[in-house]
Amino acid sequence: MAGSALALLLFLVGAMKRSYAVIAIPVFAIVAVGSALGFWVGYTMAVQDWDDPADFGVDDEPDV
Repeated sequence: MAGSALALLLFLVGAMKRSYAVIAIPVFAIVAVGSALGFWVGYTMAVQDWDDPADFGVDDEPDV
């Protein structure tokens, strides 16, 4: 919580000084997180064996 308050304070100080970095750094972080999330989803879909029911937790034989 203190880190969030400090980040907000630094953002406001940078905005008052009209610093380019105060906008560029958060935008870079958002783009980096979005790219990492997209890579993770794509990788997960690429390596998934869609024809193997064991990957989905479905049994071939029902319990009796």
